Amino acid sequence: FLSRAGRGGRMPQMRSRIPCLAAFWLMLAALLHCRFPLFTFRWPGPKPQWRVSVHQKCAGRNARSAAHIALAKAARQTEEAAIDPTAYRENRIKQLKETGVEAYPHMWEVNTSLAKLIADYSDLEDGARVDEVEVRIAGRVKSLRSSGAKLKFYDLSEGEDRIQVMCSPQMHEGEDFKEVHANIHRGDIIGVRGVIGKSKRGELSVFPREVKLLSPCLHMLPKDYSGLKDQETRYRK
Repeated sequence: FLSRAGRGGRMPQMRSRIPCLAAFWLMLAALLHCRFPLFTFRWPGPKPQWRVSVHQKCAGRNARSAAHIALAKAARQTEEAAIDPTAYRENRIKQLKETGVEAYPHMWEVNTSLAKLIADYSDLEDGARVDEVEVRIAGRVKSLRSSGAKLKFYDLSEGEDRIQVMCSPQMHEGEDFKEVHANIHRGDIIGVRGVIGKSKRGELSVFPREVKLLSPCLHMLPKDYSGLKDQETRYRK
């Protein structure tokens, strides 16, 4: 009777140890899974959906914006490539007439040159601007690009000198920002009035208050990295 009572007394103790043993085996399986990937442990049922971290959200947003910019750039390059070079002049004249743009303004005052700006302000710190000095320059647009719908960039050339023009609607004065820059193409001669400074990446730039089309280019310029591909235009024209 005593021996049976002793065995009966151990049963509650064994039952109380079962949760502890189960927890022990779960911890052991988790440790083995971290130490040795071959020992995999699968939860019964579907895998839980953990919350996405803030960094993953930002990375996804940046990837989507980069994809949109790349698509817009590719679409613009495809559109330019699809234009017939022989019909470029007629299409450009038609566009200027439809928009009512003054293609050849009477006068544009210039108070400095690109070479002097580069010599005088190359030592500025990154992100600095000289707001007290207004510069008025003119040059040919060698390349143009956009960053979203609010930033326009031009590479302006004068002889062998080049400078970046960084346009934003916050500094723009006068006519509508989008309409002004929609009528500017590669090869056009434009006038820029604004301040000199450096971008956050350290590139010497002009931040304009006014951009004006002085003389439109009526022929499609060859690109610097690809040259003139059309054989007919190259050898006969």
